[in-house]
Amino acid sequence: MIETLLGGLLGGAFRLAPEILKWLDRKGERGHELAMQDKALEFEKIYNAIKEVFFQYTVSYFAILILIGLFYLTILKIPYFIGFFLFSILTYYVFLIGIYYYAQLFVKTSLSSVRIRDNV
Repeated sequence: MIETLLGGLLGGAFRLAPEILKWLDRKGERGHELAMQDKALEFEKIYNAIKEVFFQYTVSYFAILILIGLFYLTILKIPYFIGFFLFSILTYYVFLIGIYYYAQLFVKTSLSSVRIRDNV
């Protein structure tokens, strides 16, 4: 008699276990989908901010490459250490001005006013 009751209880418990697991999985899945939606919205903000300054960034990047190429073709023709020294100095300043320009491009975007949060 006890075996019948015990078998019935265990059978019922094993029958309910998958339903409980499905319920818990759906609950976790909803949280995951909400987190993915938040990530997608954050990505959309970043994408729109990049689109605001993409053309200026691309033009300045190629301008820097052209300037360094011109320095390479002309200034490195100067003999001895002088040409290498001038090339190094001018390349340094082109990179410095480029970085400053990129920082100013960032300030123009909508991301510069967004508060950065830590998701730790």
